[in-house]
Amino acid sequence: MKQVLFFIALFGVFFTTQAQSKLTLMPEGQINLLADAKGSAYLYLGGPTFKVLESETTTLGIEYMPSLRIWPSGPEGRKLSTLTGGGLFLVNKKSRIKYNLVSYYDGPLREWNIAFGLGYVFSKKPKNNRD
Repeated sequence: MKQVLFFIALFGVFFTTQAQSKLTLMPEGQINLLADAKGSAYLYLGGPTFKVLESETTTLGIEYMPSLRIWPSGPEGRKLSTLTGGGLFLVNKKSRIKYNLVSYYDGPLREWNIAFGLGYVFSKKPKNNRD
C-alpha cells in the first residue's frame, strides 16, 4: 500500500510542476530488476512504455512488462516462469535510473503480485539543435 501511495504522490508532484503532458513511445533500451513481498524477483529487458508526463529532469509513464519470474521456491519445483505485468514508471533523466511499480498476473496460480524495482535506461545523448 505504501508503494501505491508513493506513486500517487509522484503524480501529484508532476501536476504541481511545469511538466508537459504528452503520450509518446519510449524507444530507449532498458533493463529492470524487480521484487515482490513473496521473495520472487522479476527481470524485464524491454517492451512498450509510454511517456505520459515529462519535465526537464523526470519522465512519468505507463508500461507493459513481459518478464521472467525467478522463484525462491516455486510451485511444482519451478524456478523460472514467464508472466505479464503492467504498471507505472518514473525515470530520472540525469542518472537514467528507472523506478517501477508493477502488477503481475500469474495465470496458473490465479493470483496478482505487486512488485517494485529499479532499472537503467540506455538513452541516446540528446542532439544539439542548431537553428
